[in-house]
Amino acid sequence: MSSSWINIPDESDFSLANIPFGVASFAGYSHSTPFCTTAVGNHVINLAVLEDAGAFDAIRELLPDTFQQSTLNAFVEQSPVVWPKVRARLVELFREDGGDGFLRDNQSLQKACMYEGSKVQMHLPVKIGEYTDFYSSREHATNVGVSI
Repeated sequence: MSSSWINIPDESDFSLANIPFGVASFAGYSHSTPFCTTAVGNHVINLAVLEDAGAFDAIRELLPDTFQQSTLNAFVEQSPVVWPKVRARLVELFREDGGDGFLRDNQSLQKACMYEGSKVQMHLPVKIGEYTDFYSSREHATNVGVSI
């Protein structure tokens, strides 16, 4: 995997080989609205700010305002072809050579979208609706088909 123009500690779980998605708000502020994020090294990246700036405009399949939500539901509900394209674009934005320089060469955009991980509070990234069931044990799985 190529290196990044920002410092990514060797022990980081969030290298360019692992682009996670999450939801965060500013730590210590009860009025802070949660926003969609990714992480690179020790930085949390506000995806809504990148989206507003046009970072994902070339991904035609990505629906407008996907990252303007307080959960990732709008993102995960899209076609699975969108997800790797967004990941690839994020890798391109943070590569050592900066890809097209969109973020690497724009310090005001960096300041607007990049936060130290210690400055944010992470949240449950998706809103789970309806009822979700899962098999929690052998007994549960066995009892599903048993009529009483």
